[in-house]
Amino acid sequence: MKHIPRVVGALLILGTLLVSGCAKKDKQSAEVMVTDYWQAVFSGKAKRAYSMLARESRRRISLDEFAERVAFGRDHSPVKDSFWETYTTLCDVSVGTVKITADTAWVDVLLTLPDLPMLVEKLTPKADSLFEPSDSLARKHWLLRKLASALKDHRYMTLLMHLSLKLQYECGGWRLVYEYKPEEK
Repeated sequence: MKHIPRVVGALLILGTLLVSGCAKKDKQSAEVMVTDYWQAVFSGKAKRAYSMLARESRRRISLDEFAERVAFGRDHSPVKDSFWETYTTLCDVSVGTVKITADTAWVDVLLTLPDLPMLVEKLTPKADSLFEPSDSLARKHWLLRKLASALKDHRYMTLLMHLSLKLQYECGGWRLVYEYKPEEK
């Protein structure tokens, strides 16, 4: 009986070592996290991307707001899924320099993707003329079909974005610090 506290203590120490050994603060784990985040965004998986945000970022922006910004909302439909299937094949993420200081990492990233804002800007006047404001879902689906068509036909400009992303180490892994500023109305 008197050996039980020593055995329990040894198991606790071993468990702590195993858990801390799995939680890496290295450059490779930061690179993987950033690549996984952008792949989720590029494929319209807003909930997955949102789960990779730092706790403070998730406090500042709700899943619904985040999904509207990165994935045309949280709802799924065949039209939306078809768009994401096309879009994700045209996007690329390249990770550059990773600098880690304590629980913070800065990761340089180069994104190559179709210039959707320019396409949406071109299509918006036509969408506005075809749909009433109350037909927002029909309007969104029409836009997504037109965007997918433009992407399949290679009628878009390529956008190169160089970003320096801040990561925070928490809960045993790297999390993206999403710089959210609410839109002014």
